[in-house]
Amino acid sequence: MVKQQQKNRADVHVRKPHFFKVLLGDFSQRLKIPVRFMKHISMKSLEKVVLRGPSGSRWPVKLSRTVKGTFLCDGWMNFVKTHALREYEFLVFRYNGRALFDVLVFDITACEREDLFNIRRRKRLRKHKLEVLSLPQPEVIKTELKETQIQDVVYPVTMLKDACPDSVQGESLVNSETDKHVEIKVEVTEIPIVAASPKKCLKTQGYLSRRRPVSEEERSKAWEAANSFTSNFPYTVVCLSALHVYKASPTVTLPTPFSREHLPRRRTNLVFRDPNGQAWVIMFIPGLRNWLSGGWPAFARGNNLEEGDICVFELVGPIEFHVHIFRVVDETVPMIKLSSI
Repeated sequence: MVKQQQKNRADVHVRKPHFFKVLLGDFSQRLKIPVRFMKHISMKSLEKVVLRGPSGSRWPVKLSRTVKGTFLCDGWMNFVKTHALREYEFLVFRYNGRALFDVLVFDITACEREDLFNIRRRKRLRKHKLEVLSLPQPEVIKTELKETQIQDVVYPVTMLKDACPDSVQGESLVNSETDKHVEIKVEVTEIPIVAASPKKCLKTQGYLSRRRPVSEEERSKAWEAANSFTSNFPYTVVCLSALHVYKASPTVTLPTPFSREHLPRRRTNLVFRDPNGQAWVIMFIPGLRNWLSGGWPAFARGNNLEEGDICVFELVGPIEFHVHIFRVVDETVPMIKLSSI
């Protein structure tokens, strides 16, 4: 009997107090600690705690005491953003003493979010701005096809080399200690069109844009809009070429420095959310080119992406992007599917 009582006392001694919170409403700014739980935090003058996430990484968070209770505040927003916490998920906090909490994250299926096991605190992101110096008149090359004319346009874009260390079309630009200009060509390659007999099997060769001609001013405005984008999350900018949107199975390459720092080094299904909030699953293939492959064609078609449009890929979670689209022409027109024998 005495031994059992001693064992029970030992169990009580090693137990750590817990509380859980269901994420509802605007939880991104601060989170209230239950009033009854505050008895476990003995240090009344405590101003800061540490949250240890599912990966073992630590986030310092300040405590705010008001008449409404005690809240996790400064630093909590970083924890929310890094872990891409969503409404109706719930968190379990275990207090280990000495101002340290272990935090477990469960999704709406009541299962622990395994995608957070390898998360790390992000380094401060160095923001890069794009500066467009000039957009010369485009050179237009016309190809005759019976009564239809296809225009292949080559747009030279002059940019500051130092101001744009990231990729414009997936190729990294090297920084320079002095201001130099570098010419970047955004080329719309010629799409072959072959007349096919209706009796023979057809296969898709690509897509033909029906967008009206684009002015220099419209291209300049799209660049300016993309250049004004800012975020506390990591992001990268890609100007779409014809190969990114008009091929039968287009792909996109992400800048190597961005991919190596922020994305897994294995094949991974990423989640892209378009401006309407719709989710698209896209295969990321790391390597020399860091491809966006399977799923990208559907995303491009579903969002009516065209040559010259600019996409800002904002990484808001371990594998989730918000995609911001800056179009050279606001009006969208579905493309024509091209087929051959």
